[in-house]
Amino acid sequence: MAADRGQIGRIPVVDIFCGAGGLGEGFCSLATEGRRRFDVTLSIDKEPDALATLRLRKFFHQFPPGKVPEEYYRFLRADTDGNLEHLKAAYPAQWETATARCLELVLGQERKKEAPLDDAIEAAIALSPDQWVLVGGPPCQAYSTAGRGRNRSNGSYVPEKDERHFLYEEYLRIIARYWPSVVIMENVTGILSSRVGSAKIFGRILQDLNEPGAVFGHRRRAAGESYRYRIYPLAVPHNSPDLFGYYHERETDFVIDCERFGVPQSRQRVILLAVRDDIARDPDILRPISGKPLTVGEALAGIPRLRSGISQGHDTEESWMKILEGGRAPDWFSANDRKARKWLLDLKKSKDSSLARRILRITGKLKLPRSKRGGDFVRSKRRSRKIREPLGSWLIDERIGGFCGHMTREHMPSDLYRYLFCAAFTVEYGRSPKLDDFPAALMPAHESASKGHYADRFRVQAANQPASTVMSHIKNDGHYYIHPDPAQCRSLTPREAARLQSFPDNYYFFGAMGSKFRQIGNAVPPLLARQIGEVVAKLLDD
Repeated sequence: MAADRGQIGRIPVVDIFCGAGGLGEGFCSLATEGRRRFDVTLSIDKEPDALATLRLRKFFHQFPPGKVPEEYYRFLRADTDGNLEHLKAAYPAQWETATARCLELVLGQERKKEAPLDDAIEAAIALSPDQWVLVGGPPCQAYSTAGRGRNRSNGSYVPEKDERHFLYEEYLRIIARYWPSVVIMENVTGILSSRVGSAKIFGRILQDLNEPGAVFGHRRRAAGESYRYRIYPLAVPHNSPDLFGYYHERETDFVIDCERFGVPQSRQRVILLAVRDDIARDPDILRPISGKPLTVGEALAGIPRLRSGISQGHDTEESWMKILEGGRAPDWFSANDRKARKWLLDLKKSKDSSLARRILRITGKLKLPRSKRGGDFVRSKRRSRKIREPLGSWLIDERIGGFCGHMTREHMPSDLYRYLFCAAFTVEYGRSPKLDDFPAALMPAHESASKGHYADRFRVQAANQPASTVMSHIKNDGHYYIHPDPAQCRSLTPREAARLQSFPDNYYFFGAMGSKFRQIGNAVPPLLARQIGEVVAKLLDD
């Protein structure tokens, strides 16, 4: 991987288990006098779509802030001459560098084939082998509440044989060989209570990160060179770690509430900051934003309205209007669709509640959105109304002229009725309805609903509150991510989910819609990562 002159003076960052690059994006965004402070010189993941996303983003970061060429924006807008091949041809050197910095590798399964990984890391830190940063988050399926529930239901599951519990050891091996100045490790809060046998995984991680050389036989990069790491929380005031080398108060001190730091989402994550012991000072902590948390309504400001799609091959504008206006049921309606439609017809007769009247006003004034169902790019001359800082200037890029990846899913007609009811209920009562609040005609047909399980299976992202946690599950269905506007009767689009995760509007995601959602849901919010990068930059400067 050849170094370019622009790299000199930047602090190298290696990002493993990187996904779509949320952590790296935050670090790359930091700039002083138009010059980027960090350079993510290597990103490693196993997902081809995520790496395609990263490759394009690394092209973006080859240019100083505000100096990205117009060809990039033509690609975002899907202009006639704005395809990817044109971009590569126009800037071959930058594309070659971006490509070289993305490595597709299944970490944890490559220990017998370490040479490609080690060669890539050595090249990535070549300009600054004594001052660089290792970041990333091991896959969380083994630690998350949902993942552990699935594991318990599997009678043959043996935690000690689940390699996902020990993927953090890939960090240890890299640390013990190359000794980064700072290590950032992120995961779900379930890691705090996860156990293998009687031992807590988190305690083991802290001890191993404190002295990674001991785990791998005191490997040294040079004669006599071996370090320990002091481990800090990022969001609470702290003293220096104790004699063991890691912060030894409450484990929950390592939990970060993203909404406190400008991300419009109630998202909690465990983040460790490990500092090499030859760096004398303690790091600062993150500083919460002032005022109330940012909300869904603020984050989605200015994004064009869309209609939901209709599944079963019956997606037309005429069908969408008829379904929601309560007109004659099409012949292709299923029994469940007809049952749900009865709710709307009964509502027209009753008008006996403020919620009923609200829904009838919505359906009576229903209009097709100008942007229809959206698409890979939706042109828009509307400027987003002012979004509170730090989110506003972070999200918006006026050069785009619209929104990428703003397209709707297809839904069954019965779910359109449920989304209409849920969103209107939330506007009326200030909360998302539970299944107990559903009219009988709108109750889902699946068995878990009748048994009272998943009472909050349908969740509206209320406009006046932060969003609930955007997870990779959003790729499966939209029930937990219903748009707050009842007149749109749909779940969120990838671009809307990306905004709730604080991805800038000029961040493009490759892949089918499910892949886009998975990349977005698995990411660290880049706006939070930027603030972590500021803490690291100040630590290394001092």
